[in-house]
Amino acid sequence: MPIAYLDAKRSKLEITSYNGNSGKKETSRLESSSECLFPSQTWNFFRQENNQAYVKGNVFYEDCCRNNVIISPCRNNRLVDVKNAFVFVGDSFIEVSPISNISNAIDKGKRKLSGQEISYHIPQSVFEKENLIEKDVSGKIIADIGGRTDDFVEQMLLLNKKIKKAYVTDLCSFTTRSKNHKINFVVQSSLTKMPFIDKTIDTIILSMVLHHLKRKHQKEMVKNLISSLSKKGGIILIEDTYPEKINLNEYDKITKDFLKFRPSDKKRILYFYDWFGNRLMRNRDNISLFYNYRTMEEWKKLFEKFGMRQIKSDFIKKNESRPDIFPPKAIMVFQK
Repeated sequence: MPIAYLDAKRSKLEITSYNGNSGKKETSRLESSSECLFPSQTWNFFRQENNQAYVKGNVFYEDCCRNNVIISPCRNNRLVDVKNAFVFVGDSFIEVSPISNISNAIDKGKRKLSGQEISYHIPQSVFEKENLIEKDVSGKIIADIGGRTDDFVEQMLLLNKKIKKAYVTDLCSFTTRSKNHKINFVVQSSLTKMPFIDKTIDTIILSMVLHHLKRKHQKEMVKNLISSLSKKGGIILIEDTYPEKINLNEYDKITKDFLKFRPSDKKRILYFYDWFGNRLMRNRDNISLFYNYRTMEEWKKLFEKFGMRQIKSDFIKKNESRPDIFPPKAIMVFQK
């Protein structure tokens, strides 16, 4: 079965059975230019979970489709079992490539298609992974705590060949498991205790986990995580948060508006996003909502209390793809 199928008469595109983690790029040439095949009409933007589409019609997803960006002038676009893919229909070709190739995606996003300029943004999850992989993940053994799925570590294994083993933990059983032999799924028997031997993990990722815990449990988890770290191991913390000390001139308008609120009001906004995202958008009734947010400075003090030193602190600000849905975040890296 072909990766890409195009019915020009019906302006229909179908992409099937592709996983960007394979690292392969598939390219098909068009017999005519897309300007002739697809008459000019308005580009539409669609977002479904972590899939994004910029198309001149509609897009449909079947089976397991996640972490994709598709740019297509077709009126009917269908993805079937497609993961981690950047799908681009140019004026004379169709290309399906790994979404982890950020430079390739950005380059094509600057072009004009069918005489019209397009502008798009990489999903936040990919942006976070790319930054983690390139700069912060070190060592041969990593662990994604409360990871739920293998998306995070799959991308890391793809771009960091030095990683030999990756763990994904959660309190609940996993509905799907990766076929990658380097990935191990572990169900935690305790909220705060880690299922690892002391001093065995080189890099631990804590993405959007700690604010779901009570304050005393946050401290217990951080303490136990540090015990699991190897001699020079590190913890990558990703949280909805904000800095206490700010220079408003550095930020965009939306971020400036958020940062101007009083601290109590900023936290109320984060409370709402947490409730809205987990209860309404994702229907996750099994996730505890304690709303225990801290500022970037408060997270730093917590980790330093247990002997960690901060080596990186980046305020991500707004999510360009959906600033109305995602609050400001930060990536903070701590090392023994």
